[in-house]
Amino acid sequence: MSTDIADLQASIEAWAGQFWPDSAVAVDNIIDMSGHSGKVIGFDVTESGKRHPLVVRLAPEGVPHRGSTDVLRQAPLLRALHAQGLKAPAVVDADGDDSLFGVPYLMMQKLPGKPLVMGPDAGPSWLSDAQRQQAYNLAAELLASLHCFDVAKHLQNWEEPKGIQDELDMWTVILEKGKDDVWIRQGEDVRAALVASAPIDYNVGLLHGDFQTNN
Repeated sequence: MSTDIADLQASIEAWAGQFWPDSAVAVDNIIDMSGHSGKVIGFDVTESGKRHPLVVRLAPEGVPHRGSTDVLRQAPLLRALHAQGLKAPAVVDADGDDSLFGVPYLMMQKLPGKPLVMGPDAGPSWLSDAQRQQAYNLAAELLASLHCFDVAKHLQNWEEPKGIQDELDMWTVILEKGKDDVWIRQGEDVRAALVASAPIDYNVGLLHGDFQTNN
């Protein structure tokens, strides 16, 4: 898979031609939106005079496609969230065929917005302090709505739920890779408290593993 914009444009144009076979299409405004979880490209497709702002997420090369690297796994989740009115983009297309991009891909609607970085590295913001607080409150409300999502009703057979102990063990491995000893000890204390208070009977729900205003 090439990361060259010209090659990506050719692949996107080929996809658009297949997706709208009876219309004239043009691709522009291609931007690299990639973060830490693979290649993400934003672009616009003009189809018969109608503009479609889109994003394609490409599976990474050379690694097993599971968990966060399995872009096809994300398609039914996003479709279910979008159908229930949550702030998730509509899925336009998802395919494991690697003939276009060299890897499986997930094509989504591009939603309007700007990144809002939190913490000491946030830097200057176009928002006032009051507006930033409103944004943080909105993020917390959105996380709560995600936790209230009825998985059993709207996302049956998506994947096997993890038990509480399995979930804690997974995050412990990530915690131990941290560079702040104090932060690691605090995390271990939280883990011990969660183990001590783990419920016997509980509902299965969704958990965003890296939730913050810029993600």
